[in-house]
Amino acid sequence: MKNIITIIIAVFSVFCTSCRSYTDITEMTYRGPAVCRGQGGMVEESTGIPIWSGGTPDRKYHVLCGIKFEWIEDGTETASKKYLEAVATVIYIARAKGAHAMINIGLESKTVGHRQTIPIKTNKQYFQLIQYL
Repeated sequence: MKNIITIIIAVFSVFCTSCRSYTDITEMTYRGPAVCRGQGGMVEESTGIPIWSGGTPDRKYHVLCGIKFEWIEDGTETASKKYLEAVATVIYIARAKGAHAMINIGLESKTVGHRQTIPIKTNKQYFQLIQYL
């Protein structure tokens, strides 16, 4: 119960700080095999949690849930700061759920306008939160 309250407070604090550059974090239910095993890939550590991209762990794991977060990229310092805050929140959620690592499963980006010569984009980033077995 304490973890749920902590997650709600963290997500709510991000929502309350200028939704102009940051829009949403959504938890998604995972519907797939109970036990997975990848074939390796690139991994980097971010704030103490491994993030896999271009592949998946070459050991057994199961997926706790999916996370999607959306943000608007408009070339401003505020947008960059909001993106980093959103990533920090996703990592915080991963830790609170007991995830050992995250898998970057995709990015969608769409140009929706321009501010002078800088494109304004809406972006969606998808992760899976995983626990090793």
